[in-house]
Amino acid sequence: MCEWATVLVRFLYVLESLTMLRNFRVYLLTWNVVGRPPIEDLRPALGLLDPVDPLKLPDLYAIGLQEVSAKPQDRLLDILFDDPWINAAKQVLGRWDYVKLKQVRLQGIVSIIFCKRAHLIHIRGIQARYTRTGLGGVWGNKGGVSIRFSAYGCSMCIVNCHLAAHDEELQQRIYEYNNIVDTQKFVDPQSKNILTHDYVFWMGDLNFRINDFQTEEVKLLIEKESYTPLLAKDQLRQVMEIGEAFSEFTSGIHLQPL
Repeated sequence: MCEWATVLVRFLYVLESLTMLRNFRVYLLTWNVVGRPPIEDLRPALGLLDPVDPLKLPDLYAIGLQEVSAKPQDRLLDILFDDPWINAAKQVLGRWDYVKLKQVRLQGIVSIIFCKRAHLIHIRGIQARYTRTGLGGVWGNKGGVSIRFSAYGCSMCIVNCHLAAHDEELQQRIYEYNNIVDTQKFVDPQSKNILTHDYVFWMGDLNFRINDFQTEEVKLLIEKESYTPLLAKDQLRQVMEIGEAFSEFTSGIHLQPL
């Protein structure tokens, strides 16, 4: 009788977990802040302008920042206090009962994950990793950071990166992506690296360019919402199609480019 009760409880737990996961919503925000302090109101960026429907709030926020101020005095303050950007996000999200799950920093690359308090008891195996790719892998101005965890038995990994800039550095961007994928390992029997998780979300300042168009031409096509010619020359889509980088992912335009 006791054994059957245990099986039933486990079955009900699994059923509840599957139901929760089916409705689990993740909100991703990526932003190159170019060394600036936080803006006065982060609510628009977090989708929290009034009126807010509590029933439609995300279950988890993942914020990926690049070029956060990394001056020596800022890093010293980070030892004692959270970065101003992290504090700004905490102030907004805390009002809706979000708590900070994990943060990781590689020089100016910062990732923070917040989740609804009610989910905390269902989250396991939180780990963070980082990979330096600047100056041949010795400097962290470029690179990638990741945070992995399991929610309701489903593994997730969220990566934030800042890849090499400039038009002529396409091969370096490809190398850096593959270096991040190859070097980041986790202590988990089912998800030992980034790509073996059930869900992987990759964001950041990837720095891929659009070939064969001048800046004014790009702006004009965006104003006309004529994206097809631009996507055909998008370096990121090109390397995805031939399998050199990011071929494991899908990407699309959901917001008009700025």
